[in-house]
Amino acid sequence: MILTRNWLQKFMDLSGISNDEISVALNSLGFEVEETKDYSKLNKGLVIGKVVESEKIPDSHLTVNKVQLGEKKFVQIVCGAPNVKEGIYVIVAPIGSTIAAGITMDERELLGYKSEGMICSLSEIGVSPSVLTEEEQNGIYIIESYNNLDALIGKGVDAIGFDDYIWDMDLTLNRSDALSSVQLLKELGNYFHSQTDFYRLDNKVKDKKNIEDINLKIAPSLDGAVNTAGYSIFMIDNYEDKLNVETDLWLKFNNCKSTGNYLYDLANVMAIEIAQPVILIDYDKLKSKDISLGTSTIDDQELVALKDGQSIIDVIGLEVENKYRVTDKTKQVLAIYFNFNPVIMRTQQKRLNTSNVALQRYIKPLYANKFEDANETLKDIFDDYALISSAHKLEYLLGPVIVHNEIETSVSYLNYTLGTEFNIDEIKDLFEDLQGFEIKGRSDDMTFICDPNRIDITGEKEVAEEVARIYGYDRIIPKPLVIKAMKHEQDLNADLQKKVTNYLIGAGLMNIKTYSLVNEEDNKHWNLFNLKKPVKLMSPLSNLHEVYRMSLGKSMIDIIQSNSAKGNKNLKLFEIADVYTTDGRQTHLAWALSGEFNSDFRDRQEANFFYLKGILEDIFDLYNVDQTKVSYELIPTNKVIAEIHPYQNAKIKIGAKTIGFIYCLNPRYEEKNKLGKTFVGEIDLGTLFSVINETLTIKEVSKYQASSRDISLETSTDLAYQELIKELLDGVDYITDYKLIDIYQSEEMKKENKIALSISITFNNLTNQLNDATINGQWDKILNNAKEMKVKVR
Repeated sequence: MILTRNWLQKFMDLSGISNDEISVALNSLGFEVEETKDYSKLNKGLVIGKVVESEKIPDSHLTVNKVQLGEKKFVQIVCGAPNVKEGIYVIVAPIGSTIAAGITMDERELLGYKSEGMICSLSEIGVSPSVLTEEEQNGIYIIESYNNLDALIGKGVDAIGFDDYIWDMDLTLNRSDALSSVQLLKELGNYFHSQTDFYRLDNKVKDKKNIEDINLKIAPSLDGAVNTAGYSIFMIDNYEDKLNVETDLWLKFNNCKSTGNYLYDLANVMAIEIAQPVILIDYDKLKSKDISLGTSTIDDQELVALKDGQSIIDVIGLEVENKYRVTDKTKQVLAIYFNFNPVIMRTQQKRLNTSNVALQRYIKPLYANKFEDANETLKDIFDDYALISSAHKLEYLLGPVIVHNEIETSVSYLNYTLGTEFNIDEIKDLFEDLQGFEIKGRSDDMTFICDPNRIDITGEKEVAEEVARIYGYDRIIPKPLVIKAMKHEQDLNADLQKKVTNYLIGAGLMNIKTYSLVNEEDNKHWNLFNLKKPVKLMSPLSNLHEVYRMSLGKSMIDIIQSNSAKGNKNLKLFEIADVYTTDGRQTHLAWALSGEFNSDFRDRQEANFFYLKGILEDIFDLYNVDQTKVSYELIPTNKVIAEIHPYQNAKIKIGAKTIGFIYCLNPRYEEKNKLGKTFVGEIDLGTLFSVINETLTIKEVSKYQASSRDISLETSTDLAYQELIKELLDGVDYITDYKLIDIYQSEEMKKENKIALSISITFNNLTNQLNDATINGQWDKILNNAKEMKVKVR
């Protein structure tokens, strides 16, 4: 966001306030000044001149010009610009002056003609070419004004505002409101305790009662895309298409390129001041008073557009279509205001691949009821140019929204939060000159009334932050943190569930939430845990939601099917949720892999049983489960439902207790529903917790250094992992842990029904440090076991 001194001093007294002091103020208030630019120091000796004669030099693109620099002072300047002509007012660098590039003017001779200086383009005197139109880049700058420019001949360029000073700031994410110059004006007025008067809101243009009704229809596809919408109509009285030089330069200093139509340029002035874009349309060119907001496909991009029937009036964020643009023949201007959902507009900006004054504000969350201020400001700006004879009162097409800007808090809360010792009067003094804020209260309790533009202030914490910001962060004395010990119950089960959630998210699985009410038949069919007494609703809204589910697996598969139908076929999901019976509820964890995914930085791999089981083993580690007591049993064929693979499934048991199931979906089911290879696991966390509580023992921790070795085995996919581990480690001593650390399957291995597993095995002893010879002896047992199993060691 850019702020300029010349604009500021129109609305507040800057006497005695230096540019450096304003820089300090902005930084102190949280608006980080990234860059400043002093246009008064870029050049030396530039003056305003008038071209009184201009003649073409034969056989060249040059002209010889007689330029007036004073009442009786004239100079001759040779110029190559295509737009120089008699009668225009220009910026002149006379002999002895120095321009921004560091060039000092002297007398020269070109094609036999004396040249006493230079007629300047803006880029030559320090204005960035990026804010200039092609015509302005190729030509000299022509000064336009509705005032008498003859009175400025011979004066310095400060007379047209080229002595300005700018601050370019980086706004924090919560201060989108500061995309309005007026908001920054308020902040500085309060900081310097200086009266501000944004007089545009008290203009002399009287509102007329609307006699024209505009109707806006928003397409269902944009439901929620528009927060508010409004309109007004301006009656045009005098169209000159001449932008005053001070305004033109101010727009350029604000990185705003000319639109080529001064009404749209003036609309940009308002948008920068108020942070509310406006769409200006020639009202008489509309076919109907019923306009619509929808989407149109343009160059294979779906874009939000305002339409008149089937005709596009304006693609939001671009210029109004020529067919509807305001021209010198326009008699009535329809001004339409929108406040959009920023997410929709960020998508629009990305697809348009452009940035301008309007889009920069549409993509940010801003106060939705700014239309009155915007319309009053626009009326005043138009009135400065004697443009309008009257204006219709602003009408809302959608909205306004209800504003909740009163926050109850207390002085004690603020002092506790900030480590300060304010009283209520001191807090009131901080906000005394900040327009839009009011503090009510006499002692401790207080009501903090916010400027409605400050939609970032929603509660006590934001109020505390605002008090600290206005007071000055550097003025708050740092104090050591005081931590008070609070007695509270420890919930190991809840802590473990939180650890599981964090682990699964870290492993790349998406945490989903599904509906607890399901169809009764599905609930019965997928009751793998064989729970009794389902909870039925007496008056279900539909048969799809008539009973509380007794497992999570079906819900997980439904989500996979829904995503697959929409083209999202590669999924890693999990959910922790309760299942219900009339005897109570149980907390279950379900997780699923479908399609392909990256397990690490290497090539993608298809979902597989081993990766699913690896996740389960990591969960067992979090619960400190002795995995030698974990077993996996094939579900009896007569109890396997049709949706589950009859042979790639397992009942998970710890000791004699069943805690869950892991399974692959039946290939026929996958094919029917167009799913990739899909594996699902579900465990009862309550039962798991009860098992570890029963078997929880204190184990002595070895004081000796553990040693780990990894082995990679190529095996058949038909061999169960638990059987593999059992046979591989049979008769091996000193093993304290083992873990599946990697899975690999090339295309060739797929065809041969083989898979490569990498397993990390840890050795340690409680009584002495294991040496290499001892570990090597045990390692040889592992290799011999692999050989007897006819498993290839890679």
